[in-house]
Amino acid sequence: MAARAVDPRLAATLLERFTDEVHWLDLEAFTPSEQRELLVLLRDTPAAARRDLPAFDERDAVIAQIDRLIALVDGSEAP
Repeated sequence: MAARAVDPRLAATLLERFTDEVHWLDLEAFTPSEQRELLVLLRDTPAAARRDLPAFDERDAVIAQIDRLIALVDGSEAP
């Protein structure tokens, strides 16, 4: 997501979290503008995965899990 972010501060924060292997995001740490962009990036993740993930045995399963996570975020799927 960092590579797709427009806001430089958001991109740097996302890259830092990835580099430091921090596997969570505290939405309160982001400005309202960054939160809005983060939601756009999250919703675009399934399309980005289909476009950018290389071929590997579990690729389809990974993309299906990403689809389900986004559906949970959007409230279109019950947990």
